Amino acid sequence: MELFTLQCLCKTLQEGGLAPAAQALGIRQEALEQLMINLETELKVPLFQREQGKLLLNSNGRRYSDRVRQALCMLEDAALQAASARDDLHGTVRLGLLATPPELPALLSYFSNDFPRIRLQFEEYSPAEEYDLLLAADPLPALPAPYTNLALVQEEMVVVISKQHAWATRRRCQLRELRNQPIAMPDPGHSTLSGYLRGLFAKNPPHIAFWAPSILKMMIFVRNGACTVLPLVLAECICKEDPSLRLVHFGKKPPKRTYRILRREDVPLPAIAHRFLDYAQQFYRAKP
Repeated sequence: MELFTLQCLCKTLQEGGLAPAAQALGIRQEALEQLMINLETELKVPLFQREQGKLLLNSNGRRYSDRVRQALCMLEDAALQAASARDDLHGTVRLGLLATPPELPALLSYFSNDFPRIRLQFEEYSPAEEYDLLLAADPLPALPAPYTNLALVQEEMVVVISKQHAWATRRRCQLRELRNQPIAMPDPGHSTLSGYLRGLFAKNPPHIAFWAPSILKMMIFVRNGACTVLPLVLAECICKEDPSLRLVHFGKKPPKRTYRILRREDVPLPAIAHRFLDYAQQFYRAKP
């Protein structure tokens, strides 16, 4: 079984028939038909059915073609990953942002210093755009294409309150205690954090919740007596900017949010994107 034959089979599935596939491959249709007949003979499984003198993929052929396409994609991807070890890589990696993992600025700074010829282009995620990689956090949203997700890092979640809050002298709390506190939450349509917090409070929903379109609006509620739950790094930055706020940690097992990097399953990943993917995983693995 030759690689070219399998590529021809996938092209037949992609183009919707032997005639357009032969034209796309630049070979005669008769030659392509013979390759497919030889493949059927080798597999001892019918892949095509004849209709009006034409060979058309049957259900076996479509399933087999799809598996072959995945295998060919993996082979090409492996070759690109090997190529990512080269030192002469250059170009632009497009990254879609669904969430911002902790210490992202440090990661970008180190990567840019080590690979100055690779440009990283970050954009707020849009389903209408194509990206090499996505940065996201649990829970992952529905996406229009198949993606493989790889865990990067987990970040502790903490409670943010005003120094006038009844808990102002407390250092720790339990998640279940929050159900009796007014909580500021991000609107579902404005933040992926909303989905995480909904899951976090699924068993102990708060009695009073204030919905806000942004973190900035949430802080207005917090300054007026509510509390909220945020990732540790973001909470520290907010408390540093606003001395009237402070954070309270959860108990022995604080909730943590997992940040992930996502790559497409159905298309090969460019070598420069492989370089950033590997670098990001090593960067977070090296963290204590």
